[in-house]
Amino acid sequence: MEYGFKVTTHGRAMLTACTVLGIQPKLTRAAVGSGKVDETENLADIHQLIQYEDEGTVGERYHEGDHFYLTVQYSNKDRVAGAFSLNEFMVFMEDPATGQETDFLYATLGDYPQGIPGCSDALPIGVWEFPLVIVVSNELKIEVSASPGLVTWDGLARAIAAHDGDPNAHPYIRGLCADLDARLGLMELMYATDVNGNPFTVTFGTLDGLTVTGVWNQAQARLEF
Repeated sequence: MEYGFKVTTHGRAMLTACTVLGIQPKLTRAAVGSGKVDETENLADIHQLIQYEDEGTVGERYHEGDHFYLTVQYSNKDRVAGAFSLNEFMVFMEDPATGQETDFLYATLGDYPQGIPGCSDALPIGVWEFPLVIVVSNELKIEVSASPGLVTWDGLARAIAAHDGDPNAHPYIRGLCADLDARLGLMELMYATDVNGNPFTVTFGTLDGLTVTGVWNQAQARLEF
């Protein structure tokens, strides 16, 4: 199951009430849990965490046109109950008519829970952020692009594998390896080859004293044709 969230049915009703009353929605808090929702469950119908763990916070929030951006944050600085797997969170808001708190949205991390260590003097305090985008639209189907740098674990693994397989990636490291290979080859030539005559070697670390044809690849210490 993938990471996902929905404004709950209560949350939609509260947004409608805010529109009718001309009141700005007031988000009150966030909470995190370790429960895992069933894949067949409609996230909009979940009104409490499956397994409550701790309180979170609602961080940065702003809007651009019909896009509402907000970030849910969790810090383990006051965590006393030990480690847990953060697999769900909920944001709450104030009912504009009654002033009472109600659920606004529910989110699940699906098959990619975030391991949270307990607070310990041996470990630095951790802060985890979960950016969300809510779109107000009359379209039946909308598409939202994730913020730059936001990826799933599988997507990150595929990107790293593709990057490492690129022959032009890591030029500095590849240059060091090429230099090491050249030096090792030179040592093998010097000490493992029976030479009868006057031996000499030529490298392309520099072109001093050399007259050559081709393109000099200084990083790889070689000539390319």
